[in-house]
Amino acid sequence: MYKITQTIVSSNDLGDLFASIVQITPILVGSEICMIYLCDSQGSHFRLVEFNGIKRQVLKDAGMEEVSALQFPLLERVHKSNKPSGILISAAESDQPLCWTRVDQPEDASAYLHTQNTKSLLIGIPLSVKNEFYGALVVKDREKTRFIFKRDWNS
Repeated sequence: MYKITQTIVSSNDLGDLFASIVQITPILVGSEICMIYLCDSQGSHFRLVEFNGIKRQVLKDAGMEEVSALQFPLLERVHKSNKPSGILISAAESDQPLCWTRVDQPEDASAYLHTQNTKSLLIGIPLSVKNEFYGALVVKDREKTRFIFKRDWNS
């Protein structure tokens, strides 16, 4: 966290800041993929501004460079609640971003934290200042890596 704080304080360019965040986050939390989406003023459309751990062509082919909130339910849920939220994705869908957008009703991810199952966790973390939502950081955990949270963000 200190490294991220240092980066935020010392960065004068928003693009450089986002690039640093997606480079540092996987190291700190053990994620495989890290993406930053910014939303429009209504929160109905999201634009991918930076990513790491996945090829641009894969995201482009999945239509994930620009998505509506309805196309990517995790982003919609993070936007509406302005709280972190997670969904479980099967091992077969883990490397297929198009499948991430097809999850209609995200599963309760809190049960996942206490199991050693074969599902991956996709987490959306709001990017907001003084309760004003600007976008989301989306991370996918590595296989066999489990994020540890002190509280249940789905309640």
